[in-house]
Amino acid sequence: MKQIETKKIKYFSIQKLSFQIGDKLSFNLYIAKENRAQLFFHAGDTLSMKDIQELQKFSKVYINFNDLYAYKKYMHQKKIPSRQIYQEVDLGSITETLKSYMRHIFTNSADSITLKKLEPWVSHLTTVILQENTKIKDLLHLITKDYETCTHSLNVSIYAAILGKEIGMPKTELKKLVLSAMLLDIGKTQIDEKILYKKEALSSHEFKIIKMHATMGYKIAKNAGIVDKKILSGIHHHHERLDGSGYPNGFKNEHVSQFARIIGICDTYAAMSSNRVHKESKSAFEILSEMKRELKGKLDGELIQHFVKVLT
Repeated sequence: MKQIETKKIKYFSIQKLSFQIGDKLSFNLYIAKENRAQLFFHAGDTLSMKDIQELQKFSKVYINFNDLYAYKKYMHQKKIPSRQIYQEVDLGSITETLKSYMRHIFTNSADSITLKKLEPWVSHLTTVILQENTKIKDLLHLITKDYETCTHSLNVSIYAAILGKEIGMPKTELKKLVLSAMLLDIGKTQIDEKILYKKEALSSHEFKIIKMHATMGYKIAKNAGIVDKKILSGIHHHHERLDGSGYPNGFKNEHVSQFARIIGICDTYAAMSSNRVHKESKSAFEILSEMKRELKGKLDGELIQHFVKVLT
């Protein structure tokens, strides 16, 4: 999809072959003039023969990126495969949109409305990641090194998607995993920023408060309408460790779910590879070596091996 840009709004070229006379479109169509988008067809109108004939005069037709979900729904109704719809969707635009939603969550509210808006973009991200032509290096370029709670959540979800794809997780499960990873820290929205962003070492009491974010996040997600047990387990138990040394429940071995294990590894790696208040980032080799050495018996060794393989 060729991208054009008008006042920082992104547009992407789409297929014209699926359009037929009588189709009622739920998205606007644009044409490019002097590398700028010009509205050609209004959402809600019905395509006429004249519209179809006019469309054929243009080599490229575009949609606003915000209409991607509506376009995807239209194409699915036409029974066009997802891989065809997303063939060249810009990953950067998807992650920027997700980042803006996460910022809203962390600065305003993790309400059911925002979480509902987040889900289709998680689906877009997962679909693109699963495509054969999506390379790991392209995904790693999306990782933000400077630590922020909202960008950390996005980083963890990208790493989780990479690991989930590597172990052959089905698309439906991978979507759930990415959403769970995206929401791993929503409980921190309930914690005083003076503690959350404190530059000095935390007191034992302050650390206890920080540790409450896992249970708080679980409750927020559940109250917002998320009922899937796997998604909730990833949010609630990503700090559990296989030897029982984690929190909030001190779960061991088989009681730590697969989602919690994956997100726990990705959360640890993402934090160690970011520039944080107390520590600067380390190289991938240093981090993975340290994780294998220091966290042996705590994190899932087999999953770490897969993670090492895919990152190296």
